[in-house]
Amino acid sequence: MSTVAEQLRAGREARMLTVEQVAELTKIRTDHIRALNSVL
Repeated sequence: MSTVAEQLRAGREARMLTVEQVAELTKIRTDHIRALNSVL
């Protein structure tokens, strides 16, 4: 069973989006997105 962080990272990578692109689209700061992606 994958964690939420793993699912978010996999979704972002499947769509070939950078952290910066996700930040722009979601209006969430890049450091918060990186923190979510690093929680394993």
